Amino acid sequence: MSNHWRGKGRGRYQSSRPFYPKKTTDISSVPAPPLGTLIQSLAKHDLDNDAEAYLDSARIQDCELVASYNWLDKSDPAMIIPGRPPRWTPLPGENKLPQDSGDYFRDKNAARYPAHLMEATVLAALSLRPDLRAADVDVVACYSSLGNLVRFVLGRDKSFRILVQAMGNSVFFVRRENSPTEKIEGIRGHGHTFPEAYTTWDPEVRGSDTSHRILKYRFGGLRMLVRAEADAYVAGEGDESPSLSSRAAEKESASATSPTRAKDIALLNTLMSSLSPTSNASPPSSTPPTKISINTNPATGVTPVSQSQILEIKTRGIWKKDKEDMIAEEMPKLWLAQVPNFMVAYHDRGTFEADIKVQDVKLRVDRWEKMAKRDLAALAALLHRLIGLVRERAAGSIELCRTGMGELEVREWGGDVGEVVSEETKGRWVGGGVQITGSAAGVWKEEEAQPDAGDGGVELNVGVDGEWEGDKDWTHCSAECGYCGGCRK
Repeated sequence: MSNHWRGKGRGRYQSSRPFYPKKTTDISSVPAPPLGTLIQSLAKHDLDNDAEAYLDSARIQDCELVASYNWLDKSDPAMIIPGRPPRWTPLPGENKLPQDSGDYFRDKNAARYPAHLMEATVLAALSLRPDLRAADVDVVACYSSLGNLVRFVLGRDKSFRILVQAMGNSVFFVRRENSPTEKIEGIRGHGHTFPEAYTTWDPEVRGSDTSHRILKYRFGGLRMLVRAEADAYVAGEGDESPSLSSRAAEKESASATSPTRAKDIALLNTLMSSLSPTSNASPPSSTPPTKISINTNPATGVTPVSQSQILEIKTRGIWKKDKEDMIAEEMPKLWLAQVPNFMVAYHDRGTFEADIKVQDVKLRVDRWEKMAKRDLAALAALLHRLIGLVRERAAGSIELCRTGMGELEVREWGGDVGEVVSEETKGRWVGGGVQITGSAAGVWKEEEAQPDAGDGGVELNVGVDGEWEGDKDWTHCSAECGYCGGCRK
């Protein structure tokens, strides 16, 4: 696994590593991009009057999973559609893990394809739901950008920058870091080594690095698509547990750049003794990628994981166990991403407790939504105001900036900013076609030469085994039909 993506990789750790507590600070040596011209500033109370109109609709309704995708752990951008989160496979007993080390990107999606920050999201959605059109969606957003707006209306201290761009009827919201490939500096804790040790990629998505889900729901009179990373999923009673042999095969598989995370201590020790302390995987390419390789292979049996199985994972030192409410702290994501399961793994200087419990937090999230009705109505009012503002502007774009507890600044884009999706994908999204002829954003079947399309165009629906699947539609397919591509309703 690449050092640049997940430090030393899932399972690559040494139990003898000492624990060195250090002060953590949110620092960055990467200079922030320049600010654009200030258009206006907004305070929370500026939304009070408009918010009254959304008191009844400021709740998430009709939530459904539209699509999912996994980024593969490769130096060039490559995806599996549909995706699948890693499975929660806790280790027995107490286990000592090293602190996080290595390089981790602040925004994994942006780092994978920095040219167009929401390209993967739209491609995944259109691959599995070709009927989607910009005319039917008001907001397309990453949960991080919406989460920061939630924190603004809640009055929480949070600095952020968000790019907003209109595309047809849809308005895109996406976080902006100092650089798309900015890395977390001064990293510490166990937020990466713990899930690497306690979760396992299923064979169908082996070689993955991260998993992302795209939800569709209504909120405040808006039709929304929201993308969120999924930490893991909790297997149901009928799901088979990964066998030791399958984990060993994952470790040895040449196609899997991430080692397996073993559930069994004996295998875990074998892994730790046999793995080198650093990854041999290639770092990200030094030249900007011009295409995303997509494996769209429903025949492999990659069935969607139910939203009721999604799990959010956090780690904390044992001394914080009775001093903070982690569920309350993480409520913006739990609500926006509709995550019903939550767990906090506590450790004493790197040694994690044996009894790690998964909590069902759905009722608490629902209760919070009702209690926060006025703040969420302000969020709805804010989204409506921003959508109206960006649609009125000739450039079709604005940037949202906030420092600490300050007001929300609405600015023009500052610095060098690319479109959130490529022109070709924009044409497909706005046009609403299942397939188009055009330069297709350089999206080809992985490891397949560019086809000769005469005018340079290709069909975007990439199939398996070198077949073009433009005549197939898996919208109504399921595991029962084997994703035949021919189901209709």
